[in-house]
Amino acid sequence: MEYPLPKFHDNGNVQPLLIRRQRQFCGMGHDQLVLLVVFLVVIEMLLAGKSDLGSDRAALLELRKEVSGRTLLWNVSQQSPCGWAEVLCEKNRVVGLRLLGCSLTGEIPAGIIGNLTELRVLSLRNALQGPLPPDLGSCADLRNLYLYGNAFSGDIPASLFNLTKSREERRRALLMRRP
Repeated sequence: MEYPLPKFHDNGNVQPLLIRRQRQFCGMGHDQLVLLVVFLVVIEMLLAGKSDLGSDRAALLELRKEVSGRTLLWNVSQQSPCGWAEVLCEKNRVVGLRLLGCSLTGEIPAGIIGNLTELRVLSLRNALQGPLPPDLGSCADLRNLYLYGNAFSGDIPASLFNLTKSREERRRALLMRRP
């Protein structure tokens, strides 16, 4: 709230002076409190983004360790996977993984792909086998899922059918197997 008070100058002129009345909270004025809150929110967002990107990186490194075939061309000395080949990122999160024709073989264990919680595109056109990871449905934003060319076996995880952002034809692609 502002209150005008007269201010007298040496020449006799009167000029209004605005004095701001600030509400106090623990010795801080309103403006200082707003700055503190904004600062804390920004810090929280930065820390949350780093830890999420860190878990994305850990999941990708675990995937690299579990499958065999051509070594994924990732510079693992980089702290961020956003510069790695075949990895797509937005806002410091992994949103796409396109491992096309990397001659990958083996099984993808549970607890890897599901940790890429912001994943929207997953393309694994290789020679992978075994069951589909049951945590694939944890990728709630998954829109495009390309798994043909693999030899997956077993049931399709029920959680995969709960993905509302996936298209029906993408889900049907799971049923396709290579000859």
